Amino acid sequence: MKDAAILKCFGRVCYLCVLCLTFAWVGGCLSSPGETSSEIHRKHMNAIKTNTLQLQDDVDAVLHLDQPTKLSDKHVR
Repeated sequence: MKDAAILKCFGRVCYLCVLCLTFAWVGGCLSSPGETSSEIHRKHMNAIKTNTLQLQDDVDAVLHLDQPTKLSDKHVR
């Protein structure tokens, strides 16, 4: 009976630790220690800018806008 009570108490302590760590991770306390919100914002803006430029390069490659045209500026008759 005593072992069951100890095991039940240990289970509750483990559950509370996992719960606290989950809230700390979701709340941002564990994700980026030492970074201010402006640094995180700057990092996100840099990632968005990089992704936008890469997407634009991909669209240009699909539409062949990244290569010079092979059309002549002279009229052929």
